[in-house]
Amino acid sequence: MKYTIKYNGFDTNIKIGLNDIRKPIGEQQHIDELVNETKQKLINPINDVEVRRFVYNNTNAQSYGYGYNVSQNSINTIKFYFYKNNIYGNTFTNAGFTTDELNQNSIAVKKSFYIMELFDTYDSYTQNKITTNYVTKIIGIDKNPIHKFNPSLNTQFNDLFIPISFLEKNNNTTIIVSYLRFNFYNAKTGKLSVFYNYSKRSLLTSEKLYFKVLLNTSTKTWQFFDTNLFAYEILPTSKYVERANDSVNDLEIKKQNYPDKKAFDYNSNDYIDVE
Repeated sequence: MKYTIKYNGFDTNIKIGLNDIRKPIGEQQHIDELVNETKQKLINPINDVEVRRFVYNNTNAQSYGYGYNVSQNSINTIKFYFYKNNIYGNTFTNAGFTTDELNQNSIAVKKSFYIMELFDTYDSYTQNKITTNYVTKIIGIDKNPIHKFNPSLNTQFNDLFIPISFLEKNNNTTIIVSYLRFNFYNAKTGKLSVFYNYSKRSLLTSEKLYFKVLLNTSTKTWQFFDTNLFAYEILPTSKYVERANDSVNDLEIKKQNYPDKKAFDYNSNDYIDVE
């Protein structure tokens, strides 16, 4: 099954295979969500619900109470590690980009993006998605996949847009615990990189894919609960990632065909010449 959709004026094909795969940590649901999310929201992002902007809180330690006490300084940097030739590297060259492409901000770089998905739980069978952010400015510190969470820098990583309907359901809760998941679409290779939380690397459940996040409904801020933010790419040869990349095909770059006549005739549903 194949869908054709528009992304930045170009045709994008999304193939959805009909075969089944093993799903030890809820991968199939994750893949289905990614394909559906890309098809429905990325290309023509329309917010049909009211949202509230939550800004990242990068201040010093806070005591939240409510069973959650953040004793460390607020973490404000995340590092993404890509896998290449049996080595993990915190560089975009490991992701397949050249130095020139990064320096010149090439088309492939511009069309690549991170996907940030926020859920109410890490359990793939019971979770509800709260919001999705697309980070289209991928180049980080020293042109590496190192990114700051800092409101003064005005980066796309800083903000989460939380539906009011979700907040109303939790109107008696000051601190809402949620779970953030990261993926990366590489427009050069046409492949999707799926990341896991390195601090949870020993887990065999879906929790391995997530970073715990605290939403403060009083201050309209959010921050990470985890003490380390290292996102490692799941091996590209894993069945999970292979299935994801079977579902998302390469971007086809096609030139727009403009009408060569001057006026549109609603009777013939076509363009016509006029004097």
